[in-house]
Amino acid sequence: MRINRRQWLLYIYLLCSIFYFISLYIEIHCLFTDSFYSQAYGGAEADIQNLLLKVHKTNWLNFVIAPFYVFILSLAFAFGLYFFLTIANHKVKIIDCLFVGSVGQLVFAINYLVIVILKLCGVIEFNIDTANDVFYSQSIAAILGTLPKWSVFACERVSVIEVIYIIISSCTVSRVFKINFFKSIGIILLMELFVVLLVSTILICHYLVLL
Repeated sequence: MRINRRQWLLYIYLLCSIFYFISLYIEIHCLFTDSFYSQAYGGAEADIQNLLLKVHKTNWLNFVIAPFYVFILSLAFAFGLYFFLTIANHKVKIIDCLFVGSVGQLVFAINYLVIVILKLCGVIEFNIDTANDVFYSQSIAAILGTLPKWSVFACERVSVIEVIYIIISSCTVSRVFKINFFKSIGIILLMELFVVLLVSTILICHYLVLL
């Protein structure tokens, strides 16, 4: 029996969620331990206990948010791809764009799990500064060192995983919409550039307001 695109979309979506669930389980039980919070934040024993109580009560929310996180990012990508392909005079369906977006999210879900495992094994140092690092350690930002906060997001986009993401997304766009591979790369790069410029502009405005 041939699997249609909607079924593939569901399978990929579930697979992404499973990867995030595994990553979150490892983080909660092996990385973000009580001793980590005690060493990272210090303070009075009562304050630490209150912090741990709040953390333990809200850990389950991460597992609820993960599937929505995958869906929202896939949907945002789908609308962006639909917009750019429509401008380029290609007739597309939003379900196909959502399928491409879900494939891209699978790349990031696998990357997240790999980064968590590398932290657990000590390959990537795990401390208060790197606790939320998913892209920094594999990007040009890690090579450049100290950077203005507003520029970190843009530099993190120049990374190993972004190259893999762009190639896989471009291959998927080319295959699904029967578009030349290099044209597909151009469309994905334009989308990435748009996101980087948008977020960087917001960050710059934010830091200017705080001055």
